[in-house]
Amino acid sequence: MILSGRGFRSIHDFLNESVQHPSFAGPEADAAPEITGLALAGQCAVCVQTLDLWVSMYGAEAGNLALKSLARGGVWVAGGIAVKIRKKMEDGSFFRAFCEKEKFAALLTQIPIQLVLNEDAPLIGAMSRAIQTAGIASA
Repeated sequence: MILSGRGFRSIHDFLNESVQHPSFAGPEADAAPEITGLALAGQCAVCVQTLDLWVSMYGAEAGNLALKSLARGGVWVAGGIAVKIRKKMEDGSFFRAFCEKEKFAALLTQIPIQLVLNEDAPLIGAMSRAIQTAGIASA
């Protein structure tokens, strides 16, 4: 839940519940675009901390998954959030958190990480797999 769009609001509230933004009006409101926009622009210190913490947790979990699967061929980060915060994803904090695994740091630094810029790539991949599974011939 934290490493999703809704996680930004949860982290922001955890860091400082007293700082509120217009997108926080309702419990179902999507605050992620506002939080990340303010963070990338450097306009809200809590938003900057929120984005920093989120990207660090994202990198750490990606590193965990890379170790679990021994993803020596590489890790592809895909989906909508990473593209929208590309500047932050490329500043080194994701990679540092990805590699911070004590005895496994040397191995993790050798795994290439690619940021997929097409936000629809996960859906395209799932659709392709579904077509293959169903045995439907492509045109």
